[in-house]
Amino acid sequence: DASRDEYEFYKHTQQQFVKSDYVLTAALRDQQVSQLPIVQTQRDPVRPLARELRVEFPGDGEVMSVSLTADSPNESAMLVAAVSKSYLIEVVNQERLNLSQRLRGLEVILHEQQRERQREGQREPVADEQPRVLQRDHPRLPEEFGQTWSSIARLPPIPSGQAGRPEGLPPSGGGP
Repeated sequence: DASRDEYEFYKHTQQQFVKSDYVLTAALRDQQVSQLPIVQTQRDPVRPLARELRVEFPGDGEVMSVSLTADSPNESAMLVAAVSKSYLIEVVNQERLNLSQRLRGLEVILHEQQRERQREGQREPVADEQPRVLQRDHPRLPEEFGQTWSSIARLPPIPSGQAGRPEGLPPSGGGP
């Protein structure tokens, strides 16, 4: 089914992120890792590390496994820990930040639409209508936000009378 294919694509993408030059270079910048003999003997340690690193989802599960076989188990463990840490910082945390910023942008749109409707004397959409109203006024949102859209559609309604600008956001016109 389509959702299974989409998830398999997502898992494959995450595997590629772990082995990306960006993540591996960040891992190799760690002072302790850069001093390892397995790293120092390589002119360009990124390529061999990408080849030897195993990134799997055992049992076709949802938990990623990262491993490396080398002569020294301690060096392998340090490299895997550094790569995992770099992946979490460079990919996962960045993705969370991007999604959070997108969500804040949607919240701003929703608040502005609610204020506009209040000024026009229209009733505010009930919780079930809010995602449809956003989609009606901004038809590309589901396409742009993909799986995030289903999470947005489940957001609780904004209580009546609190449709002003969310705390910590720039003034209107300044963007999210």
